[in-house]
Amino acid sequence: MRWHLARYKRAQARRMAVARVTPFDCGSRGRWAIPCSIIACESGFSWTAYNPSGARGPYQFLGWAVPWPVRTAADKLAHHRMAARLWNGGAGRSNWVC
Repeated sequence: MRWHLARYKRAQARRMAVARVTPFDCGSRGRWAIPCSIIACESGFSWTAYNPSGARGPYQFLGWAVPWPVRTAADKLAHHRMAARLWNGGAGRSNWVC
C-alpha cells in the first residue's frame, strides 16, 4: 500500500509541476507553455518532431539544453520549463518562427 501511495504522490507532484508552467490549454492536445497555434505550426504537437536544421521536439528547440529524444515525463517537463522561460523572459513570440 505504501508503494502505491508514494507512486501516486510522485505522479501528482509531476502533474502540478507541469500545470505551473503550462498555462495554455489546447484541448485534447494537452497543456503547453506557449500558445497552441505556435505549437501546431512548429511541430504539430509532436514530441518526436525533428527537422533538418536540427530543431527538435514540440517547441522546436535549436541548440538549447533540453533532453532528446523525449522519453519520460521528466524530459517533457524540461521542455515545458525551457519554453516557459523563453516565453516569459520578455521576447515571447519572437523566439518562434510561426
